[in-house]
Amino acid sequence: MEYMPKFSLAVVMIFTGWKMIAGLFHVALHGRYELTLATICALLVYRLGIFEGLLVAMALHGLINYIVLNKAHEIQSREIIKKYLERFSGKGGAD
Repeated sequence: MEYMPKFSLAVVMIFTGWKMIAGLFHVALHGRYELTLATICALLVYRLGIFEGLLVAMALHGLINYIVLNKAHEIQSREIIKKYLERFSGKGGAD
């Protein structure tokens, strides 16, 4: 980066920022929860680093889903975990 001309670095940064903002507008079309989660994830990545920020954001999303499914839909913990594992094991379970 030290040998890169400043104007080239500025162009790369502007383009990257523009793509990130466009990505947030795309996420906003999916709903308020998704936009809030994406914003929190971006802030966590900025403060903690990419790996730690994504892990914390995924854990937060999992906790929110667990609470909603358990309390609002009255689904037992065993069923929530079973559907989660089925979904990511390649067997389906997306319902």
